[in-house]
Amino acid sequence: HVALAVPGLLAAAAMQAPSRQVLVRCPAGAPPPPDAVLVGREFSTTGLCSVFALLMLFWPLAWLPCVMEGCYDRVYQADADALEAHLLGAGALRAGGAGGAGDL
Repeated sequence: HVALAVPGLLAAAAMQAPSRQVLVRCPAGAPPPPDAVLVGREFSTTGLCSVFALLMLFWPLAWLPCVMEGCYDRVYQADADALEAHLLGAGALRAGGAGGAGDL
């Protein structure tokens, strides 16, 4: 095998900084961040409260929240810069900027 070195491609690859990856926890029903990859699920606080309440009320049903999708939060891996830009854009719209209700 022969490896060919193309100076322009190597320089461009060397100039790109590695992206920062962050883990984002989204509650059930919330939309995922843009360009995020699902990496797992975690039992939510709502799920723990449901288990505790069922333990106190009728313990044979305490397992029920463990099999309900709504009692789990989804965990995504996303690019930190893209996530920050997405959150800043959403915050500007909620604050009334960029054509929001505050411009009336």
